[in-house]
Amino acid sequence: MTKKEKAKKSTPPESKKSKSVMSPAKPAQHNIAEAMDVLNKMQGTITILEYLAGVARITEDDRLRQVFVCMFNEARREWLRSLVRP
Repeated sequence: MTKKEKAKKSTPPESKKSKSVMSPAKPAQHNIAEAMDVLNKMQGTITILEYLAGVARITEDDRLRQVFVCMFNEARREWLRSLVRP
């Protein structure tokens, strides 16, 4: 078989699949919206100062935000209180 015949039988480059595989982007675990939802549900059990301090902290630090979302409620409240205590 000649080179021309081989070229005719080969798959055209545009129809070949890419060898690199890309996974769809995964949403960030415990993103800001999720953490804010948890914080907003605490309304009535925390002060505005605690709320604002919590917003500042959970929006600036990914690891802290993950921990915040995973905490049980009383621990969250105590953590928020500790942010505003001198």
